[in-house]
Amino acid sequence: MAQVRADGVDLFYETTGTGDPLVLVHGSWTDRAVWQSAIDADLKVEEVAMGPGAWDQLPQSTRESFTAHAQTWLDEQSDPQWASLDLDGLAGCTVPVMLSRGTQSPAWFAAVLDRLAEALPRARRTTFEGAGHMPHVTHPRDYAAALTGFARET
Repeated sequence: MAQVRADGVDLFYETTGTGDPLVLVHGSWTDRAVWQSAIDADLKVEEVAMGPGAWDQLPQSTRESFTAHAQTWLDEQSDPQWASLDLDGLAGCTVPVMLSRGTQSPAWFAAVLDRLAEALPRARRTTFEGAGHMPHVTHPRDYAAALTGFARET
């Protein structure tokens, strides 16, 4: 298993495809498999908030991952610093960052993205109509197209 150490933490990584590196980040509810729908859609370069009925539309493997990682999410929510952001540290990020959300994402998520967009000098926000918190899972083709376009433009 390939890993890199960052700030005293070993992070797993996987290389897929060719070209410039692209980092896809997931939260505690999931693992790397959550990106598979977007990758399969020809990607070239916290509470479940996906909207009514979205759970049934998720692949079985994604539902299993959510269930398996639910305790981690609950543990994070018990941490009084769970929503803390190192804005000064993020301001030093020099690579392009696409921040995504769906129009059905929870309201608090937009506020987090506002703070991230202010801190990240090369951030661009992308909103997916009708999607919830995980547009890369529920709208993989739209997500792949947006991310591919973003990567080509930056």
